[in-house]
Amino acid sequence: MEFSFPYVKSLIVKSFQDPRSAMAEVVSLQLPRQTLWLLFALACAASVILSYVTGFFLPRPDLPEGTLVFEPSPFFLVGLLLASQGVLIFLGTVVAGRMAGGQGSFDDVLSLVIFQQVILFALNVIQLIIALIIPYGAALFGIGAMIIMVWQLCHFMAQIHGFKSAVFVFMGGVASIFVISIVLSIVLISLGILPLEGL
Repeated sequence: MEFSFPYVKSLIVKSFQDPRSAMAEVVSLQLPRQTLWLLFALACAASVILSYVTGFFLPRPDLPEGTLVFEPSPFFLVGLLLASQGVLIFLGTVVAGRMAGGQGSFDDVLSLVIFQQVILFALNVIQLIIALIIPYGAALFGIGAMIIMVWQLCHFMAQIHGFKSAVFVFMGGVASIFVISIVLSIVLISLGILPLEGL
């Protein structure tokens, strides 16, 4: 299969029309794991760079003078993205794949993550264009894009694991995140990093 801009564009468009079919086509490519890791790194780097640039054009709230505002560096964003994608791979492989009886492999989940990053990059390009014209419209577009990506993710995960219902995937993901947050809080409290009074 020749990777060209029109082909990737058609896959992205199909992901909004028929996400299951688009994900099935991505998985059918059967790319080597070394290639997948390379694409994963490139997709994450491109998304972070574009998101960082777009952030300069988004409207900022009016805050009282002297208010400290946290402005993450690109390195922080890279770390945050890698951590979030690591959680997604864990949920997709261990939780959905092993515990929920899914049939997808690690490479399938990694392909899913890469495809989502490619879609995110495309959406960020559109958001940047909107930000240059209507800054507040870009913020609203970002919210809508995240909602759509969650919808896509549920269908992607259902496709690679052979689940019939995307709602089942969504509910399972919410439950998994809830359990992980509780376990993480217990670990942080045990290590003295998170005070008990703060809960």
